[in-house]
Formats: sequence, structure tokens, C-alpha cells
Amino acid sequence: MLKKFLSIVFVLVLILGVLSGWAIAQDEFPTKPIDIIVGQNPGGTIDAAARFLATTASPFLNDVNINVVNMPGGQQMIAFNYVLTQDPEGYTLIVGYGSENARTIMGLDVPMNVDPDPEVGAFRPVIASFAHTAALAVPYDSPFESLDELVEYAKENPGELDFGHVGTYSSQWIMVKSFLKAADIDVVEVPFAGGANTRQEIAAETVDCGVIATFLAPDFVKDKMLRVLAVFAPERDPVAKDVPTFRELGYEVFDLLLYKIIGASAETPDWKIERLYEGFRQAKQTAEFRQLVEDRGFISVEWSPEKCQEKAEEYDSRIKELVEKGIIPKQK
Repeated sequence: MLKKFLSIVFVLVLILGVLSGWAIAQDEFPTKPIDIIVGQNPGGTIDAAARFLATTASPFLNDVNINVVNMPGGQQMIAFNYVLTQDPEGYTLIVGYGSENARTIMGLDVPMNVDPDPEVGAFRPVIASFAHTAALAVPYDSPFESLDELVEYAKENPGELDFGHVGTYSSQWIMVKSFLKAADIDVVEVPFAGGANTRQEIAAETVDCGVIATFLAPDFVKDKMLRVLAVFAPERDPVAKDVPTFRELGYEVFDLLLYKIIGASAETPDWKIERLYEGFRQAKQTAEFRQLVEDRGFISVEWSPEKCQEKAEEYDSRIKELVEKGIIPKQK
């Protein structure tokens, strides 16, 4: 009887020791620097999404260094594929560009893509850094002072308006296509290399109108270089409070927030994802992080990994609907 009792005690002590060691290991993670990989050059929104957290999260993640590593090229697939070559232990993370690549992080189907690369499901979300909206802008001296005036002219003069955007199959291009369908107008699409470029070309009157990230507009509006007619968003953007949304104006468009997701390899252990999320979440509560977001005109979003997944599924569903209706084609 005593022998059996001692055996039970030994097993319990062993289990408690393992659990205690696991708890200590959780508290100790991370123990070395974390790299957040960015698939573009410094200065863009995905770079900001990484740097805002790198600047503020170290005290909440055992004071390890958090490095931002820029790996531009290959439409950001160089960065995504690099992360997949690293040990999935939570020390090498990725930022999704806009919402279309954030969906790749979530492991959702990519209905625009016949053969997505990297393989869908290779990543999982950790946290959303921030979000922003997009807006339709015209040159300051444009004859169009409202969205209705622009639409009326386009209907009477099909194919005459030049419409700028940041590139085919980008989130902003999807917004453009949904608006053209909702307004039933025909324009000439003109893609540019990036949001800042598009903004500059609109201001220079190279095109008649275009879609840019809303946070890029205020300085150009203040300097009388741009006029913003409508915002693609579920509700008005704080940096353009006086500008109506497309839905307010009667246009049913693709208007989800463009969010920046921090992700990790899908093979990263659950407890490490949770530890990273909690550290980054605390960083996002600091006055420093909030100020960084406010200064750039971004929108703070408090999304857990589960909430990120939910938002991505919503995005995915809306995209599939647009593909099924023929508003946007499958990518060849």
C-alpha cells in the first residue's frame, strides 16, 4: 500500500515538475531577438506596422531586441517565403501588406489567384497593428466638386476619365472596380507604383481622379493640391471627418478597412502565438504607440488572432462575391 502511495506521489511530483517547467518556459519566451520581416522598402504602411511595434513592444517581451528587416521584391513573396525557411519558434514574423496578403497569413483561399504562392495556410495571425481607409480624390482645381458630378460626367463621356490606382489586384483596385460597377461608368484605369506616387500624379493632374490611402490626403488638401470626394469605409475616417462614405452617397462598394497584420509560421506553437499577442497588445496600449498611430492618421484596431481570422474571413467572403459577380476577374 505504501509502495503504491509513493508511486502516485512520484507521478504527481513529476507532472507538477513538467507543468512548472512549461510555465517557466512560457515566462522566459522570448529569450533572443525577434525579427519582423517586411516585404517592401522602408517608409510604407507595412514598414510602419512593424516599426511601431518594434519601437514599443520590447519591455513587454522580456526586453529582447525587436528588429525590422526589409526584404522587398517579388510582390513581397521574397519576404513571405523567407519566413517559411526559418524555425517556426516565434522569432521570425511577417507583416501582411494591405488586406490581400493578410489573407495569405490567415490561411484563407485566394479566389483571385489560380496558384497562390506561398501555399495557403502557411501562416497564422498574431495581431493587427493598425488599419486605414482609402478615398477617391481629384486635383484641387478639378471641375468635379462632388462624387455625383464626377459620375454624371463619366456617364455622359464614357472612356474619357483617367482613373489612377496603386495597381491591379491591390485592395484599392478592388475598391475601384466595385465603384465603377456600382456607378455603372466606364473609365481608363491608370496604375501607379504605390500610394504616394498615385497621390502625386492626381495632384499634378496627370489623371482626372484616383484612389489613395485616406491618411495620405490631409496635407495635400491643406495645401490645396487635392480634393477628397468620398471614402471607402464602413464609417467616416477620423482624418477626413467632413468627407462622406460611398455608402452614404448611395454606392454599394467594397469598403472594408485595409489592415496590417503581424503573422507567424502556421507551425508556431499556440502558446508562443499567445505570448507574442499579449506582448504586442500591451505595447499597443502605451501612449507612445497610440501617438505614433495618431500622428500618421491610421486607425487603431484591437484584434486578437481570433478576431484577425474573423475579419479575414469577412474580407474573403466579400472578394469571392465580387469574383462570382464578374466585377473582378480571377488572376491568370
